[in-house]
Order: sequence, then structure tokens, then C-alpha cells
Amino acid sequence: MNAMINYLLEINVGLLFFMFVYWAVLRNETQFAFKRTYLLFALLGSLIFPLFHFNVTASAQVIPSIGQLIPTYWLPEIVINGNGSASTAKVSSSLSIWTVTEWAYLTAILFLIVLFFYRIISIVKLFTNSHTYRWRNYFVSETDEAKPIFSFFHFILIGQANQLDEKEKEEILIHESIHIKKWHSLDVLLVNMVGIVCWFNPIIRIYKKELVQLHEFEADARSVANKDVDTYCGLLAKVALQSADFPLANHFNNSLTLKRINMMKTMKHKIQNWKVATLVALVPMFFFFVACQEQTANKAAVTDSSLGSTPEYKRAFTELDRLRSSNPKKSYVLIVSEGQHDLQGMENQYSADRLIRINSIADKRGQLFAILELDEQENKTAVGGGEDLIFSVVDETATPKEGMTAFYQFLAENLKYPQEARDAKIQGKVFVQFVIHTDGSLHDFKVVRGIGHGCEEESIRVIKAGPKWNPGKQKGIAVKQRYTLPIAFKLG
Repeated sequence: MNAMINYLLEINVGLLFFMFVYWAVLRNETQFAFKRTYLLFALLGSLIFPLFHFNVTASAQVIPSIGQLIPTYWLPEIVINGNGSASTAKVSSSLSIWTVTEWAYLTAILFLIVLFFYRIISIVKLFTNSHTYRWRNYFVSETDEAKPIFSFFHFILIGQANQLDEKEKEEILIHESIHIKKWHSLDVLLVNMVGIVCWFNPIIRIYKKELVQLHEFEADARSVANKDVDTYCGLLAKVALQSADFPLANHFNNSLTLKRINMMKTMKHKIQNWKVATLVALVPMFFFFVACQEQTANKAAVTDSSLGSTPEYKRAFTELDRLRSSNPKKSYVLIVSEGQHDLQGMENQYSADRLIRINSIADKRGQLFAILELDEQENKTAVGGGEDLIFSVVDETATPKEGMTAFYQFLAENLKYPQEARDAKIQGKVFVQFVIHTDGSLHDFKVVRGIGHGCEEESIRVIKAGPKWNPGKQKGIAVKQRYTLPIAFKLG
């Protein structure tokens, strides 16, 4: 789950970054092809850049890690009443807020995918139910119904065709053919697919709006070349009131008609050199930020994930399973190296006597396989950050050894409403944050918010005295995990 959160985080940071640069540098420019290229690069770069990762030292970490950006894991609230009784919300250790969030995200994606294909099917049905003929290398469908004028790849639909003369139809076809030649429909599909992945990010709407505008500006500019602009603008005005019910298509008319008319009468200028230089400088900077920052603190060189199906890899993984089965108290990871030099680098990174080779196994691509036996310190290094790394989201969340229900029962039996707070008629919530270490012990207690009069001290006293926990695990390795427990003191 960490990897998914990390990827989504970096995609959306990229989308915001590139749109901010566009808004600051390119928004008022009239070089439509350049602006379109930039927006497409922004969409593709935001998707691709996070796939690259290069290790850097902790001091070079510019973007905060995901553990710093995502709130800590919140436990259910427990209420301490003034009469000494206690109550808590229904405790469930099987379903966390992150699991719910993940399912909600995937459900929304599934819904949007269904909607996406429904819209495509609607477009196809519209074309198949209309009178179709060939014009140049394109398929043109005409209908007298109140349908919009638009193109979708090599298909052009003309709605309310009975209200247009042949000359007007010719102008429309020329305009729509420019959309087709420029592959504008591909842009629309791309931005819609990115919108499915990042459905929660409102910035996607701006990308869609800007791309649609640029498509129309670009097609208009080509359509009026060596022609009377006023006549063309009159045609735009004539069909401006037609509906636009197909968001995946390129429309001849839409809500930006006035902008299009004004843009056709605007003098075009070249983009200033300093703006181009700014873009050229900012793009590699952003690539460095997302590619060299280990957001989820997972070292790419140490992994158990499937890296191929070669016989050599299968032999290495079989040996890894054998070692884990025969030595359950020890930790092993499989290292895949691109060559002898890299493997020697691994030996330098870890103490050489901890490295167990597998008879020089190498596949045809030159990858070498080795199994690393980790001690306690190397365990922490393998999952990404050493002694001080604290996770908020892990593969296996920490749980009380006797179960969450028993933990809350312990709190209810031992938490007391401080007499000082009762005398002062103080009530409210205390938020205690603590860290579960790799041995299951609780440390680093911190009151995030309190109400005073001994309530914070009472809360920490009881939590400290509580039972040990099973530590959280990342890739099967015990790690530190941060929790927050709300405790409500109520006199009522």
C-alpha cells in the first residue's frame, strides 16, 4: 500500500507543479502547439517520473517522507466519565482507515472506468445510427437531430445538418479534420485516463479545460488561414447554441465560443526565450525531486518482489524460501544486482560476512543473485531509513498482543478522572501520540492536544503501564509505527 500511496502522491505533486508553472509562464501565450505539447508532457511526466528512483543520502532528502505527510494511525476514542465508568467505540482490528480508504479509492476508479466506456459506447452508437459517408479520408455522419458537431479520431458528426448549407458544412469538415490530423482525441483520452487515476484532484479539470481550449484555438487558427475571419466567426455564432453531450469528443462549438472569436483576432507572438529557458530548467529539477526522494523509504536494491521468471531467479528464490524455513528467527532478503561491480558495492554497504552468495547465479542479462542475512541494524536499513525511521502506514499494522478489545478493557479499568479536573469542572479530549518499537514496547509519548489539570499525565501513565504490542511490519520486517489515541474526559 505504501508504494501506491507514494506513486499517487508524486503524480499529484507533479500535476500541481506543472500546472502552476503553466499558469505563471504560459497562460497568456498564443503559441498553441507549444502550450499543448507542454500540457501533454506535464501529464506524461507526472505519470512516468515517479517510476524512477535513485538512492540519495538522508541529508539530501528534499521532499518529506510519506510518514511525515500522512497523519498517524488513529485508534478509536475512549471516554472516561466523571462517575468512574468508561466507554469506547466498537473496536475492530480487522479493518483500518487505510483499508477503507483504499477500497473507496478503487471503487471510485471502477465506477469511472465503467463511465468512461459507457461514453465511448454512446459515441459509437451515435455514429452508427446516423447517415454516414466518406469525405476525403474521414467518415462523416450527419443527423437532423439536436446533436453537437464534433470529431472523434477519424469520425466526424454533424448535428442539425438540415440547418447548414454545403459551404458551411465544408468549413466545419475542414475544422474537424484539423482535430483529426493533430490527434486531439488522443489528448482527450489521455487526460480522462489520468483523471480516472487522480479523480480526487480538482486540478485535472483545469488540464481538461486548457487542452480543449488549445484544441479549438489550434483548429481555428488553421481553419481561417487565408480566409475571411468574420465569415468564420459568423459560422461559430450560428452553431454556438447546440448542446455538447459527449465530453470525450472534440466539439466544433462549446462554451468558449467568445474566447475563440477573440483569439482569432489577437496578434500572435513568439514565446520569449527566458520563458522557454525557465521550463527547460524546471523540468529536470522536478525529475530530481521525485526520482531521488525515497518517499516510502523502501530501498530499491533490496526486494522480495517478483523480478522475473528466469530459471536463475527461481533457483535463488527457492534457496531464499529454504533459508527462511530452516532459520525462522533470522531475516533474509534477496538482492538482485545488475553486475559484479554492483554486487561488490553491496558487500561494501553491508559487512561482507553477512552476505551469502548462491554459487555465482547469473542470468543472460547479467543479473547476479545473492541472499543477505540481516542483523537487527541491517533490518532497519533494508526497509529504508535506519534507527530513527518511524512509519505511519505499514503493510502489517501493529496490534496489542492480547487483542484490541483487551487493550481497551485495560484502559477502561485503569484510567481515572483526575480529582483536580473534576473539582475544576474540566472536560474535553486528550490526544496522546506514541511509538511502538520493533520489540513491541511503547515509547516517545507526546501529548498532541490536552486540557490540563492532570488529564495528560493520567493518560500517559496508563498507556505506559499497558501490555506490549506486536510491532508493525514492512515487507515482513519489524519497524517502528506511530499511533494516536484520543481519550475523552466527560463529567456528564
